[in-house]
Amino acid sequence: MNNYKKFEASFDVFILLFGVIVIISSLLNVFDTDRAHMYAIIGAILSIGSGYRLYKVKKLTEKK
Repeated sequence: MNNYKKFEASFDVFILLFGVIVIISSLLNVFDTDRAHMYAIIGAILSIGSGYRLYKVKKLTEKK
């Protein structure tokens, strides 16, 4: 795996963790805002997109 793919995978892991943290904090209502549902949806979108990108990177590296 070259350096670009390693960076891409580590960046996607970071975004995935950030999305999960946003979801958890909005469900626990840590920030006590009325927009908790919006933050949960944004966190889910970030997590799904990052998870898909990680899957693509893993799938492409397995073929080589």
